[in-house]
Amino acid sequence: MGIIYNRVDGRMVHGQVATSLAPALRADEILVLNDEAAQDTNQIMLMQLASPQGCEIDVFTIETGTEIILDQDFNGDRTFIIFKTIQDALKAAVYGYVPEVLYIGGMYSTEGKEEKAIALYVDSEDCRAFRQLEDKGVQLIYQVSPLNKEKKLSELVDY
Repeated sequence: MGIIYNRVDGRMVHGQVATSLAPALRADEILVLNDEAAQDTNQIMLMQLASPQGCEIDVFTIETGTEIILDQDFNGDRTFIIFKTIQDALKAAVYGYVPEVLYIGGMYSTEGKEEKAIALYVDSEDCRAFRQLEDKGVQLIYQVSPLNKEKKLSELVDY
C-alpha cells in the first residue's frame, strides 16, 4: 500500500505514537527521518523499544529516508513517516518527497517560540517552512492525537 501518514513530532516515537496513533493507523512500519537521530544509536534503540508490536521502526537521515520513500523501498505495507521538525519535512520536500498531507502533532516549547495551541509552539523559521511547504502543495493539518479533531494549521498560526 505504501505511505499512509506523515507527521511532525518533536518527540518522534513515544508512548502516544506507539500506543494510540500507530495502532489506529494499523501501521506496520514507521520511518523516522532526522539527521541527528539517525546518528544516535541510543536514541534509535529507545525508539525501537517503544515500537508497537508488529511495527518495525527504522531511523534514517533525511536524504537517505527520502531516497527510500521515492524508490518505494519500504519494509512494510502501511508505512508511517515521522519528521522531528517542520524543517526536516521541508528538507525532505527539497530532496523530492512532497506529501499531500502533513500532520503537525508536536512542536514543543523552546526559547523564542510562541504557543499557538497544545503542543504547538512556533517561531518565524517554522512559519517560513509552513509557507514553503504550502507553496509546494502540502496540506498542513494540526492534530495532536487521533482523538482530537483535525484543524487546518492556518486556522491556528498566521504564516
